[in-house]
Amino acid sequence: MTDTPTTPASPDEEPTAAEIAAAGTIRSIDKLPSPWTIKGNPQVLSAPTLEALSPADRETVRERAGSSDPKAINSALSAFLRERSAEVRVMCGAGEGASATEQEALDQTNQMRLFTQEYHRIEAELAEVRGHRTEYDTDGNAVPVPVYAIQGSVRSAREARLKEIAGQMTAVAGIEGQEALKQAARSDALRIRKLQSQVDEAREIERRAHQIASEQRINAAATAKARFL
Repeated sequence: MTDTPTTPASPDEEPTAAEIAAAGTIRSIDKLPSPWTIKGNPQVLSAPTLEALSPADRETVRERAGSSDPKAINSALSAFLRERSAEVRVMCGAGEGASATEQEALDQTNQMRLFTQEYHRIEAELAEVRGHRTEYDTDGNAVPVPVYAIQGSVRSAREARLKEIAGQMTAVAGIEGQEALKQAARSDALRIRKLQSQVDEAREIERRAHQIASEQRINAAATAKARFL
């Protein structure tokens, strides 16, 4: 029984679930290409030092190190810089070489970061108290009631924004975010298939070129020999 050769899928055909799953693989954030491009001779770059950080960041590193031991400081500094590198990738996106799926994942992470920051900022603004007024409960006891700095329609708008942010975060972390990742993985699958098709075509061209050259040599030799027959 002869196996029927499998015809490669066309680059324009819808990718299979397996292709999408394979293309949707996301590397850890520290493995993604950096958005920064180093020009010139990278050997002139010196090792990072504690003094290159801001005073607040230096203090953070020292606290994490837990001592003044140089090894502990260097270890804490390296961990701190890795975290900052990850933050840069989240805020700026990955560099060239990241897949559409990885870029989408970073974009969603950044959206959640921004939503969280805004949510906490508004929460803090709404919690700000400028004083207290006295009210009385049903037993006639004085009860201090906070007077918030933000009142009226402005407060209502801020509270509405909190609900809106919560809904947006749910969407990004839920069905909408998953669908966006799926579409990005689909794009990656089509891109990978197209690249593979180009590789296969180049190999086939190379194979046929050798075959044609071989046939031409054989034909030339046969023609030469036929003259003496």
